[in-house]
Amino acid sequence: MNRELVRIDPVTETYVTDKITTSGSVGVDVLVMVDNSGSMADEQTLLSRNFPELIRELLQPVDAVNNDTGEPFPDGRADHVPIKSIHIGIVSSDMGTCGYETSEPTGCSLFGDDGKLQHIPNPNVSPCDSNYPAYLEYESEEFPPPREPNSPALPEIEKLANDFACIAILGTKGCGFEQQMEVVLKALTVHIQDGVNSGFLRYDTILAILFVTDEEDCSVDITNPENLRIFDPAFDQELGPMNRRCTLHEEMVYNVDRYVTGLTGLRDPVEDLVMGMIVGVPPADKAPECNGFIGEIDSSACLARDDMQAEPDPNNQEMMKQSCVSTDPNKGAYPPRRFIQLAQRFMALNP
Repeated sequence: MNRELVRIDPVTETYVTDKITTSGSVGVDVLVMVDNSGSMADEQTLLSRNFPELIRELLQPVDAVNNDTGEPFPDGRADHVPIKSIHIGIVSSDMGTCGYETSEPTGCSLFGDDGKLQHIPNPNVSPCDSNYPAYLEYESEEFPPPREPNSPALPEIEKLANDFACIAILGTKGCGFEQQMEVVLKALTVHIQDGVNSGFLRYDTILAILFVTDEEDCSVDITNPENLRIFDPAFDQELGPMNRRCTLHEEMVYNVDRYVTGLTGLRDPVEDLVMGMIVGVPPADKAPECNGFIGEIDSSACLARDDMQAEPDPNNQEMMKQSCVSTDPNKGAYPPRRFIQLAQRFMALNP
């Protein structure tokens, strides 16, 4: 099937997605990386509202609609083959300070959530179960009947959609040094091998990864212990403002190629890996080159845009200039250059 990931329009404006193609007999494992830093409350709420509709569409799609009449086809066929098996896991962007003890409190713990699947229900969401397994799953032997437009799915599918909404709102107390790419890689490699995320990733499925974040990736290269100083306020004079360090010192973060190699290595053929990004690129009406399916974006043109440059805010040199501007200055998003680079490299491997 060819389906767009559901678009979510908070201030983290826009999306870069890939397409899923499956016969329905193949399972799908979906890992959603949710930024849980201080600016993400609105985005998490919108994710919890909109992603369940994607779940319904994947598992029990609506009747195909005749484009000429606007009416469903009389044979009741669905617009794509339903998926019979799905695993859904959630990780946060918080890896703390990678074990480094800072000279003063920074709001970051030593290791954060460290790529472990998150499954504690948010107390502000209801109705929810009191606890959930490490990941959500759905299995069906038979294809369900297609849904009528604007109608609910089967009860077990509605339960899965509601369960996702319960655990997707992770809160906003995560570390401000977001390590989105490293979190995903660790969740799908190290923590599969050591059993922490055991059972989530199967080896005969399509793997779909969705990044939801309003800031740039800051996956710190811990192979050099000196790089851990990036977390410490004591090095302001040498390393610059905390909020800009990750872009000022690209030598202290892993090269994006690490994630291209690591993630594509999880699936053979690479077509069985799907990526989606809801990140802070400028809106589609202003920057079409930055939006759409991965095969449709013009990554070079996107990265060349003035509003996609990693530059200081002219009104506050300690902050980054926003790439996606909101009327509320606290709700803008920042240039996701590393994410566009990841999409660019992934596109080259999966044209």
